[in-house]
Amino acid sequence: MTEKPVELSITVKVYGEVIQYTRKIAIEELEIGISQVMQEIGNKALVAGLVGLDQELRQRVPSGWRNIGTEEHSIMSSMGWIRYQRRIYKDEKGRRRKPVDEALGVERYGRESQRVQEMGAYLACEGTYRRAASQMSWLMKKEVIVPSKGWCGR
Repeated sequence: MTEKPVELSITVKVYGEVIQYTRKIAIEELEIGISQVMQEIGNKALVAGLVGLDQELRQRVPSGWRNIGTEEHSIMSSMGWIRYQRRIYKDEKGRRRKPVDEALGVERYGRESQRVQEMGAYLACEGTYRRAASQMSWLMKKEVIVPSKGWCGR
């Protein structure tokens, strides 16, 4: 067998931002290495996409809304944990609005993307909450803990 690692190079363009990723992977770890690289590049591309989405939504905000700054937010996505900055506005009624979160379907104080919620709900409906948490942990490559009331609020 060869001891020379495989060099993997990926370039992704999201909302005009070019993300380049290069990594050397040992032959014995090729499958898991490529899987990890795809997860990492997907994570970075998703964050870049959210930044671009925030810029795009900025152009569509109603004229009565006032920009009050930005906040960092972390959510579990199907690509793993991501952190992103999003603009915060106050609408005509004085309520705080977060257009990126609204577009993604992320609830107030929510920590999961809508896709992750759908995946968890499906698994919870097919078996026990503990089993669903175990399966979600495996899929997300991060530990998922069953809430004390479960996903259905019971």
